[in-house]
Amino acid sequence: MEKNFGDILTMENKEFKKIIDKLAREIHFEPISNGWIKESNECILMLNLQKSSFSNSYYLNISIFIQGAFGRYHSKSKELIKSSGDIFRRQPKEYEAIFDLEVPIEDSERKLKLEELFHNFITVLADKSSTRNGIKELGENGYIFINPVLKIELC
Repeated sequence: MEKNFGDILTMENKEFKKIIDKLAREIHFEPISNGWIKESNECILMLNLQKSSFSNSYYLNISIFIQGAFGRYHSKSKELIKSSGDIFRRQPKEYEAIFDLEVPIEDSERKLKLEELFHNFITVLADKSSTRNGIKELGENGYIFINPVLKIELC
């Protein structure tokens, strides 16, 4: 639903979250607290929407927890949201504007760009981050940054 504030079209926060929830569930993420989680035997991938304190915008926090890395094992719980994981990143720069609900974008266009983000980036990330080898591949292809200490741990 669109609201007109002068010449600016803004998407409702509730509608924005609803679209992301639908897209995350479509690729088998489970809702947990203020985020979504996907778990494999080797890794846990978490998506979390963080509201900006300064504007009506969000950040998509993406955290990967690697089971057994540094002797740690993680359980699927809302406590994970408080951690940045073994690997952390946010949405790619080219998608930042769609997370800023003050940017005048038609609701239909914002929804299409969110679908594109999930199809072209989050799905690839989710598929590959289910294994340690996949995580290494994501690092080699520039999807994520793996710090040197973690690279050694993954070998």
